Amino acid sequence: MEDRPTNQEFSEVLGITENEVGTYVVQYTPLAEPGGWMLTFSVETPGPLRKKALLNKKLVRAVSVPPRG
Repeated sequence: MEDRPTNQEFSEVLGITENEVGTYVVQYTPLAEPGGWMLTFSVETPGPLRKKALLNKKLVRAVSVPPRG
C-alpha cells in the first residue's frame, strides 16, 4: 500500500490551502490507480470551498497525486 500524500500535496492538487485539507477532509481512501485517492470532506465544508475543490454532492473528490521525487 502506498504512503498517504501530505496535506500540502493534496492542497496543491485541489487548489485549496493545506489548512483547509486538514480541517475538512475526513477520509482518505487509496484507489487502485497509482497516486489515486478519494477524499471525503466534512458536511461542515463551506459552500464556496465545496465549489473551489470541485466536490460532488456527496462531498467526495477523486484526485491523482504526482509521485514524490
